[in-house]
Amino acid sequence: MCILHGPGIRQQAEISGARIVDLAPTILHLADVPLPDDLDGRVLGDAFEPGSTLAQRPLRYQPA
Repeated sequence: MCILHGPGIRQQAEISGARIVDLAPTILHLADVPLPDDLDGRVLGDAFEPGSTLAQRPLRYQPA
């Protein structure tokens, strides 16, 4: 179970298909840190409020 709370996070959203490896990229994106290009998982964008800064922030990558 993972609980997200704060500005730009959808309230009471259930994210289907999420995996444990999705937590690291999501946390890095929330912290506005570039993702290593070899990182497994995906950013759980469905957790972000549509139109919010988090939803509009582009994914940034850096060499591992």
